[in-house]
Formats: sequence, C-alpha cells, structure tokens
Amino acid sequence: MPRENFSHHPSVDSHSSDKAPVKGDGFTMEEGRLFSRPAGPGLEFRPGETNESALAREEIDEAKRKRRRAEQQKKEAAMTPQEKAEQAAEIARDSRDSIAEWFEERLADTSEYTETLIIEKDGRLNRNKRLPDSKVPFIVNTGDLRSSEDLYQLARIISQEYPQFNFSFEEDPAKQWIRYRVTKTG
Repeated sequence: MPRENFSHHPSVDSHSSDKAPVKGDGFTMEEGRLFSRPAGPGLEFRPGETNESALAREEIDEAKRKRRRAEQQKKEAAMTPQEKAEQAAEIARDSRDSIAEWFEERLADTSEYTETLIIEKDGRLNRNKRLPDSKVPFIVNTGDLRSSEDLYQLARIISQEYPQFNFSFEEDPAKQWIRYRVTKTG
C-alpha cells in the first residue's frame, strides 16, 4: 500500500522519504540499519508513549548525540599529528579484528566464504550491491575500501595478522567484477 494512503495520520508526512519512520501511538516502525541490526522494517513498542512523548525523547537523544559529536571534534582538534595517526591505526586495527571475527563466524559452518564485488566504470567498488544476489557487500562496507587495489592490500594485512585465513582472487578480464574467497587452514 503506498505511503500516501497514510497521509491522513498526523504522524506521517506524505512528503517524507520512504525510509522515514512510520509512527503511531506507542510505536515506531522504521527500516533497519546495516550491520547494527537486521535490515528491513522493524517495530519498536513503547507502552504508554505517545507521538508527542516519542518526539520529545528523540529530540533529547539527538541533542545528546550532537553534544557528544562536538566534544569528540574538540578532542580531535586538540590532538597532535602523532596522536591522530595512533588513533587512525587503532581504528583500522579494530576494523580488521571485526572482519576476522566475521570471517571466523562464517567459516565455522562452511569451507569458504566468497563475495563477488561489482567494479564501476571509474574503478571504484560498488558499495551497495554485489553479484549475483544484489545484497550489500560485507567487505566493502567495513572499512575504507574503494578499489580492487584496496581490497588486495586489506587481504594482505589480514592474512599477515591472522595467518589462518587464506585469500584468493578472481577478476573479470573486462574489469566489471572481482571475486574474493576466504578459506581457513587447520
């Protein structure tokens, strides 16, 4: 049913995007966020909450997020170049740890994990879909991977830090896609 049919409800703006939350008395339904919870519609019940109290709660939460962002920006502005480099290295290391953990989970039940990534005409990896299922690719959205070269470099670093993972690659001769496979030794 199109969203416009709900425009008579005061909590739904008929001009809002399709991903805007649908709200009613005591509930909010919104699209899931990648990697933080399952993608797709989600329904959150808050007994006794009205649209007005939900809006007030959301405004308070947004103010807190803005305050935390401002504090973080102030901290980062005061950092030395050395501290910024150390912070960036720590973030990259945490990202690789998460990737390795994710591969470990996938390889617990199967002998290999594979993804086929779409290479755009400008050489960038498509961050929104993969082949053949058009799902969001895992590896491209875990870090700052923009190209096949970035993928090769990340795989090299991960295999050095986690020698149990073996990577192999297959690239389309027409440079339209690249497939990587991860297997585990031992």
